[in-house]
Amino acid sequence: MDPARSFLLSLKIPTQPQFRSLLPLFHLQLRACNNIWLSYFQWNESTEQTSVHDSKLRQSISSIQRIALSTYAFVLLAYIVSPNSRACTSTADNILGFVFITTFMETSLMSWIFYLKRNDVVLLWNSFLNFEKNYLPRKQFIIPM
Repeated sequence: MDPARSFLLSLKIPTQPQFRSLLPLFHLQLRACNNIWLSYFQWNESTEQTSVHDSKLRQSISSIQRIALSTYAFVLLAYIVSPNSRACTSTADNILGFVFITTFMETSLMSWIFYLKRNDVVLLWNSFLNFEKNYLPRKQFIIPM
């Protein structure tokens, strides 16, 4: 064996696991979104799967938030590309604003896609979670709901 390799093996440096569990972060995100009524997905404890909320009130509030987000994104875009805005701000500020509005509009677009294809999104999330449950080792740092 190569002496450099044997030296490195003798150090016994602790390594991080190659894969991290997606489930604790998903629980945290879903709980935060459900607390502010932003998400129309729910976590089912018995099946350990996500599903679409049955509540019409939650779906309507989520739709109102999506409409407000999209309206705000388009108003910001209109302000950034307007001649008055370009005259009173520097080019660097305009570029920074354009980067911000691009990410904001992409978030708005993803929100609409998640709404229009919510059953596909649930299927995709459940597939990720089933893959993790079946093929990745369970971690001990699961955040309780």
